[in-house]
Amino acid sequence: MSCESLDEMAMLRSGMVSTMSSESLNDMDCESPEKSSMPDMKVVRLIKKNLSEQSTECSLPPMDQISEEEQSSDSGNDRPSWRDTTILFAVPNEEALCGLSYNKDAMNLLEGAGLDAKCSENLPVKLVPLPIRDIAMYVMDGSVDFGITASHLLEETLLTSGQGDATPSFKVVLEPNFGHGKLCLQAPKEMCANGPMSFANQRVATPFPALTKKYFGTLSSDKSRVRATTGSADVALGLGLAEAIVELVAPGKKPRPGLDVVSEVLSTKAIIMQHRPAEQQVPMTPKEDLSNVIIERIAGYLTSKKWLMIQYLCDDASLKACCGLTPGKRSPTVKHLREMGWHSVEALVEKSKLHAIMDELDKLGTQDIFCTALSNTRM
Repeated sequence: MSCESLDEMAMLRSGMVSTMSSESLNDMDCESPEKSSMPDMKVVRLIKKNLSEQSTECSLPPMDQISEEEQSSDSGNDRPSWRDTTILFAVPNEEALCGLSYNKDAMNLLEGAGLDAKCSENLPVKLVPLPIRDIAMYVMDGSVDFGITASHLLEETLLTSGQGDATPSFKVVLEPNFGHGKLCLQAPKEMCANGPMSFANQRVATPFPALTKKYFGTLSSDKSRVRATTGSADVALGLGLAEAIVELVAPGKKPRPGLDVVSEVLSTKAIIMQHRPAEQQVPMTPKEDLSNVIIERIAGYLTSKKWLMIQYLCDDASLKACCGLTPGKRSPTVKHLREMGWHSVEALVEKSKLHAIMDELDKLGTQDIFCTALSNTRM
């Protein structure tokens, strides 16, 4: 990188040039970078790139463009670096996993909790799109603070990394209600009758080799010849690479034509991981309270999807029985009406039990029953 003097380089590195507008940078003459009045054009391009990134919502400063002083707290300043005060939240990108896409459900969850790019402007939270297969590794390493992934991918990562019984550097804080599926051993229909033991010493193709080896290890001492694939494993059958596959099957979906399920390897679901370094190694950080706020927000939103508010009118004779049907989380709210002998009752009910409860309330002679959805809660 050519600059006329160390002073010019210091000015560029200290960010003084970053006060230039994009227009002024565009007007710079690119013909002779050796002129004393001009900075090196590589530096100009870097500054222009930084300006464009600063105008992009939820962009992260690339680590190779952050000086050592910015990455660590200044010795003469108690203010922590951006990494010590900013939560990085990994979300699955739009890449599907064996036909299951986690991106839409994950973004709906974060939006409902007020943590998406538009709603989290007052919180130092940055969303980081990553391949879902890699998220567990990023969380365990501490490169991100939170991540949404699948339970079987976490187990695959643990088996691959060889952590075993070591003290985990993470914890599963929440389990959102999506991403359900089953990891299944599949084979051509005519080969399924003999069960999973018949494939113990056969070639098995799968995107999840560690889990597959663990599964066959519980069945037989014979080592199966597992073939790791990064794409769809069923191609391996057609090309003669394997006799069976282990792949994810989404709820309500059937195996691909010509295949059948031999056995279920394990069930999977979406999980939210949090990086948790060993207490004795890492002191309490300034973002500890922010992490708790994030967990409470998401937990409150998940609770709101399981409960509804029901309200109805009942008379004195049926009040006790009605309250028994709708006890709420703590207690129903009962209000006396101006009409003697009648009451208005409000209570939370589980969404899965709503219709059966409404049927029973109707039998008790209640009137004006209606339900209200919850957008979020703190319970």
